[in-house]
Amino acid sequence: MKNFTISGFAAAAALFPSIKAQSCDELTTEDYLDDSGAKKIEYDTVQGFYRDMPAWYWEFGPRSSPNAGPGDNPADAVLVAPLYLPERADGTAAGRPIIDVLPCQPNYSDLWRINRVIISDDIEADSLTSKAMIDEAIAAGTAEIQETEERINCPIVPIGSTIQDSGPVADVPLPADMDLWYQDQPVFCFDFGTVETDDTAPIFTPVNESGEVVGPNIIDVKPGEDGYTPFWSLINVTVPDDVEDVELTSFERVEDSELDMKVEGIVVNCPVAAIGSEELVEGAVDGDGSGADGVMTGIMTSSVALIGALLV
Repeated sequence: MKNFTISGFAAAAALFPSIKAQSCDELTTEDYLDDSGAKKIEYDTVQGFYRDMPAWYWEFGPRSSPNAGPGDNPADAVLVAPLYLPERADGTAAGRPIIDVLPCQPNYSDLWRINRVIISDDIEADSLTSKAMIDEAIAAGTAEIQETEERINCPIVPIGSTIQDSGPVADVPLPADMDLWYQDQPVFCFDFGTVETDDTAPIFTPVNESGEVVGPNIIDVKPGEDGYTPFWSLINVTVPDDVEDVELTSFERVEDSELDMKVEGIVVNCPVAAIGSEELVEGAVDGDGSGADGVMTGIMTSSVALIGALLV
């Protein structure tokens, strides 16, 4: 196992983007409407740790609004925003999904609850392009909404953005692209599929005394395990500047370190792509390049295509 000393953390900080990289300090609401491609981002996996093994995940940052419950943690749940899916009475898709909130606006969330909008044959396919138009159709008696409990993780990203996985585990599935409408303007998201709960799970982030990220994030649950969610409650673990040697690669090690921890009350969206073996920490992969030492998490299932192909 590769040890991360403080000097190792400093090196790691240059390799792993801050979990806050996609905050509204970096992108504004208008950037998500820019269809020139000037604001596009090339998303890639970054490495963290899961129980002393390397974990690779995509990082969409703290854009989703917390939905505080009765406990002490204000980010023990994530807000679920409404997404409207036009359909015919027979279930045939009848247009792109419609949303009414974007990142950096109040009550935005990457987690969406699907509301099926059943439209009459009088409405042309893909002609509903805003929530206001849906409301007008409902008032006219040509549409009705069927609420569901289906939730999808579909982070809105700048138009033209791409996503890949550069980790050493082979054949990690990628999310589907999805085009949507927002107040008569096109927007774009990556569909990571269904999410069973709006509860969050804890994620540890090592920081120095100035609050700067100094090492990879640490999680304790992966896809397929009870309690997994791509939405995490951020907990900063402060590594004092005078500490010379520390290894933070699992929840157990973090807790044994007795370092100060602070619940930040922030929700971050980090879908896990793959979990690897200890050997992969050193960048080792089977000689045939198959990545057999890694374990694909199977985060992508048929649910990725939940909404499916829209219009051609």
